[in-house]
Amino acid sequence: MKRFFKKRWHGIPVGAASIILALMLVGGGVFAAMVCDQTITQQITPAPVATSVTCDSSSINLPSLQVNKMNGPQNDTVIGTVTVVIGNDGAGNWLHLILNASTTSLYSTYGVYLISPAGDNPMGVVLLLSVNDPYMTLDDSIQLTAQGTYVFEERAGGQAGPNPGTANVVVTINLQTS
Repeated sequence: MKRFFKKRWHGIPVGAASIILALMLVGGGVFAAMVCDQTITQQITPAPVATSVTCDSSSINLPSLQVNKMNGPQNDTVIGTVTVVIGNDGAGNWLHLILNASTTSLYSTYGVYLISPAGDNPMGVVLLLSVNDPYMTLDDSIQLTAQGTYVFEERAGGQAGPNPGTANVVVTINLQTS
């Protein structure tokens, strides 16, 4: 061991240099272990959900009405459901219900209604959209402020006018930003 401490390399004592380097290495490792804390912050977001509107069917056949008569339950008939899914980017959009009045000429009165009870939507309140003719309420809308799934019961009601025929009533249901 004495011999190791007496060795020199270009005039530098090898043993002393080795001990100093070993102490620096151990001291640096201890210092790094005590000082080196690291915090990693990451935002975890839910998977994107697409915003969509779906109806039971694009074509609905209702029971017949008699000329100039209300035939009881056909006056307010449940014709299906409309489901609206508001995704991550869709909150605040407006659901529009639009009636094409030119197709209601065989009725003396006609209306389509979308009703969502408080338990069937994420807003927790009753939602109602109503369009009817001849009262000229041809467009109704409501702002859907919460993300989630809204289920609307779709109802149609009408009274036949004086002329017989086949009535094809067109309603448009869509989402818009205003």
